[in-house]
Amino acid sequence: MRQRLMDQQEIKEAVFVSRAEAAEVVRADLGDDIGELIGDSLYPTFTVHLHHQFVSNNQLATIKGSLEGIDGVSYVFIPEVNLDVVNANLKRGALITGGLGLLFLFVSLVLLDHSIRLSLYSRRFLIRSMQLVGATSSFIKRPFLWRGLLRGLFSAVLGIGLLIGTLYAIEQSNYPIQLLHSYDKLGLLVATILSFSIFVSLISTYRSVNRYLRMRLENLYSYYG
Repeated sequence: MRQRLMDQQEIKEAVFVSRAEAAEVVRADLGDDIGELIGDSLYPTFTVHLHHQFVSNNQLATIKGSLEGIDGVSYVFIPEVNLDVVNANLKRGALITGGLGLLFLFVSLVLLDHSIRLSLYSRRFLIRSMQLVGATSSFIKRPFLWRGLLRGLFSAVLGIGLLIGTLYAIEQSNYPIQLLHSYDKLGLLVATILSFSIFVSLISTYRSVNRYLRMRLENLYSYYG
């Protein structure tokens, strides 16, 4: 029977509950006296979990009819829940979470930009010294850009690791995260974070080094940015 249920594309998991296990649940919920009274009238059952894309009021009615048509299934019980409202609330929560994620991404990129500018500010006299001994602009920029690339890459990898770890922890708490199982979307997210982080790091580094190369010597003592 379990295999016939699992053959249905809508079903993610089917857990068998024996008559004895059902009786134990009734005794725990209603007490020993009631459990003994109705224990013999219980039937073996299957608790079925559906894939998230099939969880809606309209689809549940269709799924119920198809399950009742399976040989050996006498009754299908579905709790009375307005799933359309639940799904709407989940989508609203996902939008809020996505908005907060974009906000945190923006803040992290701004902090990355300022940390790079501060790092280069502490090396502004080194940049000027290299310029005074005859180093070309491209020669001076090259090590700073390389360091900026590594900094952006490290920041992106750290952020991606924390994000995926958080999503995985949420999923382990019985809140399925579709993104973790959609490798194309997950890959797009990883590529986007990598691209933004490296792009911001390189642009910030290039802009700051270029500004210090063009700056007058007396301005180096007071200028930051």
